[in-house]
Amino acid sequence: MAATVKPLGLYDLLAPQFGLGFQFPSYIDKYLSQLAVADFTGVSDAAAILYTGTVYWPSPPGQPPVLTHQDPSGAIFDIHEASFQFRLLIPRTGSDELKTCLDFVQSNASSLFPPSLQPIEDGVFGAPSSPPTGPTDYPGIAFQLELLVNILTFHMGPDWKPAVMNSEGSVSADPGSPPNSDVRILMPQILLRYTQVQDFSQAPKCEIAAWGNPGFDAPNDLAEGQLATMDPPLAIHSSGRVAFGIQTIVLDLSPDNTPSSLLQYFGVDQSFEGLYAKAIQVYYTDTNKDFALNFLVRDALVSFKGEVWLEAELDLIFDAFTVNVTAWYGSSAVPVNAGSQINPGAWSGGSITIPSGGALYLQTAGGVPPYTQSVVFTPTGGTATTNLWQSDICMALFPASSTTEQGTLVISIHDSSVPPQTYKNTLNCILAADTDANPLADAPAPPQASANPKPGFLRRLSIQLQIEKNEFVR
Repeated sequence: MAATVKPLGLYDLLAPQFGLGFQFPSYIDKYLSQLAVADFTGVSDAAAILYTGTVYWPSPPGQPPVLTHQDPSGAIFDIHEASFQFRLLIPRTGSDELKTCLDFVQSNASSLFPPSLQPIEDGVFGAPSSPPTGPTDYPGIAFQLELLVNILTFHMGPDWKPAVMNSEGSVSADPGSPPNSDVRILMPQILLRYTQVQDFSQAPKCEIAAWGNPGFDAPNDLAEGQLATMDPPLAIHSSGRVAFGIQTIVLDLSPDNTPSSLLQYFGVDQSFEGLYAKAIQVYYTDTNKDFALNFLVRDALVSFKGEVWLEAELDLIFDAFTVNVTAWYGSSAVPVNAGSQINPGAWSGGSITIPSGGALYLQTAGGVPPYTQSVVFTPTGGTATTNLWQSDICMALFPASSTTEQGTLVISIHDSSVPPQTYKNTLNCILAADTDANPLADAPAPPQASANPKPGFLRRLSIQLQIEKNEFVR
């Protein structure tokens, strides 16, 4: 039977710390405990011992693992690679708490003192001191472990969904995204750092840091390169009110090299230091407002000197100003032909035949309230009536008549915006003789303003600007 050799585990390098009672929290231990060491080198000086090398996830061929770090705060990070580099730093300081414990055992129960620990008590490995007075190999639990991952995936959680920009400028959930898909931030060349101090009472600290990126346009300069991307590039909140998107952010901390794309597009030199965002987009809407904001910043460059280059576009997306005309005679609905729209605020060619004594309702959506309504009937060859609209009951009432009249009905509405949005509809109207003494007794209540639907289309006002080195170009 062939012998099996257990691979060296990452935890084997921390055996002294684990032997003294240290342990990782379960949410970290579940993936770190599975890592094996492919290769490593060790160096030391008076201050610390340093191990560097490669760790890997022992998994069947063709089945790369997905390591998931789920923080107690709820944040979820995934590592999608089979192997990555590590760095383990162990300070040569020793634990004062351990020495206190061993001294207590030695002085109060010498017969029970473990013989295996006698070299420690005899000072073979030196002694700790606070603050440290020099190097020592006295046992301790302090260390700093760093894992360099090429791509760290941050999941934004169930409240954010993939989104798309619609043709009229609004943002909605992407109907083509798979079920239960989420939005992720992809962060390349990220450092997972785990730090434990000598104090037994303090739990290890886990943090995310940058190790630099040798890619992009600077293979030998870790201080510049791509920082993060979002997949997909546009996300919407589950409420549907807020959306945002980030395509690419580049961080340049190097005073000696600058990515060539920035040199060509903005004309900066190699000494540039700052941030570059390919595109940042924010969308906001409120059901209680008749407009939405869509703010897009393209190619934004911000130097650490306070100089700004950017191209931006602000879209004010308004609900279109729409009016729905309905009519009733008693409890019976009267058909209304609204005609055709001849320009943004005018309609023509419609018709209505309604018994005198009937009622006309106007259901308005969009615009800025309050609204001013006017309903005027002009008989053929006669004079126009006064405004039939009664604001207190939110309807227009046609006066009862024993004869039938034909003429023109003009419906006009404007809102309170500046300049106002208007609606005007000129209809051919037949007022039939009234046969009911009290037709309003069975008429439905007028529609409430809060029940008015949002319009089926939108209108946009776009503002574009360009800034170069803090100066407005347009």
